[in-house]
Amino acid sequence: MPVFVGDDAHGWIYRVERYFEIQGIKGKDVYKQPRFVWRGRHCPGIAGMKLGPRAVRGRGLRGSCWIASKLHMKETTVREYVDRFESLAGQLLDLPEKVLESTFIKGLKPELRSAIRIMEPETLARAMRMAVKMDENKSTGGMKTSTGNSNPLRSGPNYMPTTPAVTAVGDKKANLGGTGGQFKRLTDAEFAEKRAKGICFRCDGKFAPGHRCPSKTLEVLIVDENESDIEKEETDHAHLDMVEVSLNSISGLTPPQTMKVADEIGGMQVLVLIDSGATHNFVAKQVVARLGLTISNTGPVKVRLGNGMWEESTGTCKGVVLTLPELQVVEDFYPLELGGSDVILGIKWLRTLGDMIVNWRELRMVFWDGHNHGRSKPLQNFGVIYEANGFLVHLNSSEAATPPPLVISAEVQAVIDEHQDIFEMPSGLPPSRSHEHAITLHEGTPPISVRPYRYPFTQKDEIEKLVGEMLQASFNLKDGSWRFCVDYRALNKATVLDKFPIPVIDELLDELHGATIFSKLDLKSGYHQIRMKPEDTPKTAFRTHDGHYEFLVMPFGLTNAAATFQSLMNKVFQPLLRRFVLVFFVDILVYSKTMTEHLKHLATVFQVLRDNQLYANRKKCCFAQKQVEYLGHITSENGVSADPAKVRAMVEWPIPKTLRELGGFLGLTGYYRKFVQGYGRIAMPLTEQLKKDSFKWSDRATKAFRQLQKVMTRVPVLALPDFTKEFVIETDASGYGVGAVLMQEGKPVAFYSHVLGTRARLKSVYKRKLMAIVLAVQKWRPYLLGRKFLIRTDQRSLKYLLKQRMVSEDHQKWSSKLLGYTFDIVYKPGKENGAVDALSRKKPNVLTTCKIDWEELWKDLESATEISKMKQKLVRGEAMPPGYKLESGRVLYHGRLVLDRGSRWIPKLFREFHDGVVGGHSGVQKTYQRMASEVFWSGMKSDIARMVAECDVCQCQKYSTFQPWRRVVYYNPSNFQHEYGLRSPWISLTGCQNLKGTRLSKYAHFVPLKHPYNRYLGGEGLH
Repeated sequence: MPVFVGDDAHGWIYRVERYFEIQGIKGKDVYKQPRFVWRGRHCPGIAGMKLGPRAVRGRGLRGSCWIASKLHMKETTVREYVDRFESLAGQLLDLPEKVLESTFIKGLKPELRSAIRIMEPETLARAMRMAVKMDENKSTGGMKTSTGNSNPLRSGPNYMPTTPAVTAVGDKKANLGGTGGQFKRLTDAEFAEKRAKGICFRCDGKFAPGHRCPSKTLEVLIVDENESDIEKEETDHAHLDMVEVSLNSISGLTPPQTMKVADEIGGMQVLVLIDSGATHNFVAKQVVARLGLTISNTGPVKVRLGNGMWEESTGTCKGVVLTLPELQVVEDFYPLELGGSDVILGIKWLRTLGDMIVNWRELRMVFWDGHNHGRSKPLQNFGVIYEANGFLVHLNSSEAATPPPLVISAEVQAVIDEHQDIFEMPSGLPPSRSHEHAITLHEGTPPISVRPYRYPFTQKDEIEKLVGEMLQASFNLKDGSWRFCVDYRALNKATVLDKFPIPVIDELLDELHGATIFSKLDLKSGYHQIRMKPEDTPKTAFRTHDGHYEFLVMPFGLTNAAATFQSLMNKVFQPLLRRFVLVFFVDILVYSKTMTEHLKHLATVFQVLRDNQLYANRKKCCFAQKQVEYLGHITSENGVSADPAKVRAMVEWPIPKTLRELGGFLGLTGYYRKFVQGYGRIAMPLTEQLKKDSFKWSDRATKAFRQLQKVMTRVPVLALPDFTKEFVIETDASGYGVGAVLMQEGKPVAFYSHVLGTRARLKSVYKRKLMAIVLAVQKWRPYLLGRKFLIRTDQRSLKYLLKQRMVSEDHQKWSSKLLGYTFDIVYKPGKENGAVDALSRKKPNVLTTCKIDWEELWKDLESATEISKMKQKLVRGEAMPPGYKLESGRVLYHGRLVLDRGSRWIPKLFREFHDGVVGGHSGVQKTYQRMASEVFWSGMKSDIARMVAECDVCQCQKYSTFQPWRRVVYYNPSNFQHEYGLRSPWISLTGCQNLKGTRLSKYAHFVPLKHPYNRYLGGEGLH
C-alpha cells in the first residue's frame, strides 16, 4: 500500500483508492487502512481528509490535457510513469474514468500503447497492471528473442532446453491494427487469386517490389490475463516443469521450426503442427469437444505462451491415438485454445523419436522406430489472417516463388530464337482483322451511364499510371501489375449475347492420345490483341477522376469478349486444330508423337502467330516437355490426371459456412468427378444442401466433406481414349445406385456413378441393371456412337437383351434408348466386376429420403437393451448368428440396421413404407421388401403381415384374392358319366385324359400323361 510521507496528499489519496480497488477493499475497511501508513510531519493533517473527492475539479478534456502536458514517459519505466500519473490524477476532481484511462494509454510508448489498446482493458487499474507486466516482460526478455537463461525457472533440474518459445517483436514504430473475427486460413486458391491480381496477401493493396503495407502489425499474441499476480503464479509453479508453446503454434504461422501435416484422430481429419518450440503436446478444445475425448482430472496446468502470457489448461487427454501418414502416435495432450491448428506435437513427442534427419528448407523429417521409419509429409504452409478479437498475428509479405527453369534442348531453342519477335512487347495497336469486337445492344437501349466509384487515395496514382501506359501502348501488358478492368455490368445487361460455342475441355483432352511431347503457349493479355469496331468504340467509354477515355482494343469485362477471342483463335489455327494444336482462349497446346515432329509443329505455330501479329508471353510458356499442366490437368504420354495444385486447394478448403462456399467446393471437385469412383454417392449429403432452404450443416455433411477431400488426394491417372481401339463398358447396380467404368485395354478412361431415387430403388434387380447400362451408354455417347463396343454386366439374362420377344413396358422404354448403337453384351460374374461393384453397392450416407428422423432413431438405438447386448457380444467376439456385424457404432444384419422388436420406431417405419407416398398401401410382400432393404428385427415378416392385416384403409378398400378354405372332394372317374352326364373319361385326344371336374362350374381339367398309360394310371391321377 502507498505510504504517505507528507507530500502530495491528493496524489497519495488517488493511489490509495486504486490500491483499494485492486485489492477489493470496500466499506468500513477503507477507513481502517490509511492510519498505518502515515509518516512525516504533516501526517496528522491528513487524518481529517475524506477518501474519495479530490481537490481539483477536472473538466473533461481540460483535465486530460493538463495531465498530458505535465506527463511524458520518455525513457522512464512504466512503474515510474504510473506513479507520476497517479500523482497528477489525484489533483483532479470527478474526472471520468474513461478519460483517465485514455490519457494514461496515450502517454505510453508506441509499442505498449498499441498492445494495450488491442487488449481493451475494462478499467484504468487493469490498463496500468497490463502495462507494468508488459514492460517487465520486455525488460527481462519476455518480448524479445533471447537465448539467455534470464528466467530463474529455466535453470531448474527439470528444465529441458528448447528453441525459444517467444517471437521477436517487429519494428517498434509499427502501428498495430486489425480487429475481430476468427482465424482464417488462406487456401491455395485464394493465394493464387491474390497473386494473379497482384494484391498483397496481408493488406489487399497493390503489391510491387519494395511494397510496404500501410499498417504494420506487431507479432504478438494477446490472451485474457489471470487476475492473480504473475509473480505469485511463477512462485506457485516453480516446482513444475515449464510448459510452453510457441507463439507461432498458437497463431497458425509456420516459421522455420515448425511443419504441418494432415492426420486423423478417431476418423476426423486434423491439422497437426510439429513444433520444436512447444515443450508438450496440445490439442484444440474444439477437437476435444467434437470427438468427445475424455479429459482426466490431473489438475490445472499453467502454460506459458509465446509472448510471456499465461494460459490455464485443465486436465489431460490421455492415450489419444493420432494417425500419422506412416505410423500411429499414442500420446497425452493438454487441451488448449489453438488458433491456427488442431494438434501440436512438441518436444515431449519429438524426443521419443531418437535420431532423425530433418530438412528445414523442405520442412521434411525422417525418423526411425525400431525397424520401421516414418516420413513426415507436410502440407503447404497455411497463411493466417488476423480475425480474432484479442489475437494479433504478423503476416510476412512474400513474392510468388519462381519455378526452376525448364530444360530446353538446343534444337528447340534454335526454333525459339528464330521466332523471337513473337515474344516481344508490341508497340502499337493490333492490325485490323476480320474478327473485331462488336457490341450489339438490344433495340431501344439508351446510352449507358454509370456514376464512377470513389477511388481510394492509394489507387489514384495507379489508375493514372495504367491509363498513361495504355494511351502510349494502347493496352497494358506489364506482368505483376494491376489489371485494368472497367465495370461494364450495365453495358453487359443491354448487350445481345453471342452464342459462339466454347470448346469442352474433356473433348480437347481426348485428342491427345499417342502424344509424348508437349509445348504450351500463353498469349500476352490476349483480349487487348483484338481491335474494337470503330462504331462501337464510344460504347467502351469510362470515367476516372481525371477524365474520360475510350478503348480502341477489346477490354476485359465485356460479356461477349470470350466468344470473340475464341472465334479469332479458331479462324487463325483452323488448318492445325486436332492435328497437333489445341486452343482454349489464350492457352495454346502443341502436341506431337516425336521430337522431330514437334520441332516442325512448333515452327508452324510460331509462323502462324507471326503472320497474324499475335504475341506470346515467354515467361508463361514451356517447350518440348514430357508433361505439362493444361486447363487444370496434367497431361503426359501416360494419360491425364488432376492438377496437384487444384487437388491441394480442395484438400485445404475450409468447411463451408455458406451456400456459396459449398457451391464453390462442389464446383471445384465436380470438375474432376470423372477421376473419382462413386463421386455422386460420396457427395450426396453435400448436394442435398444445395436445395432451396436446405442448407443446414451437420455431422453427416462434415463426414462427406472430409471423405471427398480424402478421395481427391488419390485420384488415378486416366488413360487417354484411342478411337482406333474398342471401348469396353463395365456396369453394375445395387439398391442404392448404379456405377460404370469406361475402359480400353484394361485401363480406365472415365468413371461414372449415379445415386438412384426412391422410385428407382423399388425396381427389380433386372431393371436396375438395365438402367445402369442405358445411363452409362448415354453418358459416354461421344465415345460410343458410330462404333462397336462391348458391355459387361453381372446380370446373365441381359445377354439376351436384344433377342427377347416378350418384353415389359419398362423394358421397351429403356431398350429404345439403345437404338442406333452397335454393341455386344457379355456376362461377367460379380466377383470379377470389382470396380463398378464398388461404385454402386456402397450405401449412401442416408438410408432413404423418407420423413423418418434417422438421427433420432440412431440415438434411441444406443439406449436399447437388446441392441446394447448385441454390441457387447460383437465387441467381445462372442458367437452370433451369421450376418451380424458392428459398423460405426451400429449393429447391422447383412448391411441392414437392426432394431429392437419393441422399438417405438417400428410402427413409424411401417406407416412410412406402407401408408406413405412410397408405400401406397401395398401388400405384405412389397411392404416387407421395402422395409427389409433398410432395417431388420427378429420376427419382422410376421409383424409386417399382422400390421398390414390390421390396416383400416386396406380392410375398407381391398378384398381378398384367395378362395375361402373348404374341403376338396375328389371323385372316381367311373362316376363322371352317371353324376354329371359327361362322356367316358377316355377322350379321343392324343396324350390327354379327362381327370376331374367341379360340381359348380362343370369345368373339366385335362392333365397330359406319358405313354404308355392305362385305366389304373388314369384313376390314380385323380388322387
